[in-house]
Amino acid sequence: MTLNSQLIDEVVRNVMRELDLSQASPAAVPTSGLPPTSAPVELTQRVITEDVLARQTGPGGTIVIPVGAVMTPSGKDYIRRHGISVSSSSQTATSHSTGGLALVVGDIQGLSAPAASAGWTVMTAAGDFDAANQVAQECRDQPVACCSTQPSVIACLVNRNTQRRAAVVTSRTCLTELFNDMNPDTVCLTTVGWSFSQLLRMLKQLSGQSPAVPSGWKELP
Repeated sequence: MTLNSQLIDEVVRNVMRELDLSQASPAAVPTSGLPPTSAPVELTQRVITEDVLARQTGPGGTIVIPVGAVMTPSGKDYIRRHGISVSSSSQTATSHSTGGLALVVGDIQGLSAPAASAGWTVMTAAGDFDAANQVAQECRDQPVACCSTQPSVIACLVNRNTQRRAAVVTSRTCLTELFNDMNPDTVCLTTVGWSFSQLLRMLKQLSGQSPAVPSGWKELP
């Protein structure tokens, strides 16, 4: 068989056409972009991970998480890297939320269930310093309960911020006297020795307190 230049050109064109068709992206498959950063994105998941956030929100946006939702460390890292603002669904419903924020350091889970029952948002912290930073940067006027194996360390770190008053509490602490004398907006504890009902009662009592400084209270210089 003799191949002339025209036949060779035709073969080359056919091969190139087949290659173009095989490599082309399907035009019928739509690609959805991330939600606009100006509009809050309301999440419904009970566990907020980095994957959940990456699928549903973009840099600089705002997310609304359900009351009692747990934020994983990877989720917290994603929020910090992308400058995302976080609020709870209870906060968006009313300007004066009756709940607060439960910060759990590590894998301690004893506070999560009573916090969810009390209508509090549950988040995790990578360590004691991370928990103290979250209180200082994100909680503002919210009451906070920090659960860790070293509650005194977190209380000491939180009290470096003159806008917060942190106290260590145990299951034997007289909360009425503590709130009358100091009126802390942050309590630090371990869950050892606490029952579910005691933790729930403590959280409700803390969320019902006014953030006002007690009469006669004086911070150390």
